Amino acid sequence: MVRWSPAVRWVDDVAGLAVIQRPEVTLAIWARTLPAVLSAHLLALEPQRLPTLRLRVPTTAVAVALAAALGDDPRPGHALLVDELTTLAIAFARLAKLAVIEVRLDAVRDGMCRKFHTDRIALRLLSTLRGPGSEWVPDTAVRRERLGLHGENADIVPDPTLVQRLPPMAVAILKGDLAAPGRSIVHRSPPLQHGESRLLLTVQPPTAN
Repeated sequence: MVRWSPAVRWVDDVAGLAVIQRPEVTLAIWARTLPAVLSAHLLALEPQRLPTLRLRVPTTAVAVALAAALGDDPRPGHALLVDELTTLAIAFARLAKLAVIEVRLDAVRDGMCRKFHTDRIALRLLSTLRGPGSEWVPDTAVRRERLGLHGENADIVPDPTLVQRLPPMAVAILKGDLAAPGRSIVHRSPPLQHGESRLLLTVQPPTAN
């Protein structure tokens, strides 16, 4: 695991993620653990019952919108999930200075974006709340001219041993093409083993569609 480089920084708390604002930083990672009650709640859910949502919402209304979207559930872990999503969504909105954000919660059972790519936005928050974390690649290991339609994963990252993986439950802020053209972080969803599933939180600026 790459613990430090000018472009990748590991931080100790949610406030530390603001390091992504430094020009040289393209990935900020907060390695943390979820509260035991929340982690147990998510692990106990059958894959087909993992919660999903997609919201475009004013930052001031995030808490209410998330509570409404996730519905009522008397189990303590559910309330903690709403609190977790609200905290991270608001933290990202403040960091990115956004009045409106897009919040997605995806239940993944087949590997979403298997090809290495960059994001065509400025900043994005990713956190895998259940299952293996997203994979990323140090800039020195990437052949950027092979990104997009020009190559497969083996062309983009010739040495697969250099592929890194975010720890489960870590919170990451990724810098995309609009904020770091030619330097944005290259990443993908991890390959999943048979029977594996992920619950992935994404917070970002609103997309066009």
